[in-house]
Amino acid sequence: MARGVKVLTISGRTSAGRPLLVFVRQDSQWDWLIIGAREMTPDQVVDLERWEQEGES
Repeated sequence: MARGVKVLTISGRTSAGRPLLVFVRQDSQWDWLIIGAREMTPDQVVDLERWEQEGES
């Protein structure tokens, strides 16, 4: 049985281009609460850049 809070992780960039991971949890059907954010590791940045390149093709 799952316990605790379910968290969704969102990868993206700020308007200045800084790669971040943002952690959110669902509060209601249409409301999400940000519970934290941090800079990506170098490996995560590589994955993000790969995903960004796939979206351009």
